[in-house]
Amino acid sequence: FGYTNAIAGTDHSHGPVTKDVVNDKAKNAVSGLVNKKVLEQSWTQSTISSTVETIRKGDPVWKVTFTNTKETDPAKKNLYVFMTQTGGFLDANVKE
Repeated sequence: FGYTNAIAGTDHSHGPVTKDVVNDKAKNAVSGLVNKKVLEQSWTQSTISSTVETIRKGDPVWKVTFTNTKETDPAKKNLYVFMTQTGGFLDANVKE
């Protein structure tokens, strides 16, 4: 399952952003999904296990992987948050 456009905001940039900026924006996206009750509260305690640039649907994106050690289902321990090169939230899901 995935979460697309579950959060919206005006916090955006017009040029490519750094890995640190993407991590901060991805954390904000996860917090937004928790606040909207799209994700369980335990995701507020998750940690970033990797941040990589990749190609998705033909476009360059950032993939930020969060790991939730409190999640009991191994298939749902990782959340993949996809961000634009400028730091905009695209979607998040538990499958790559």
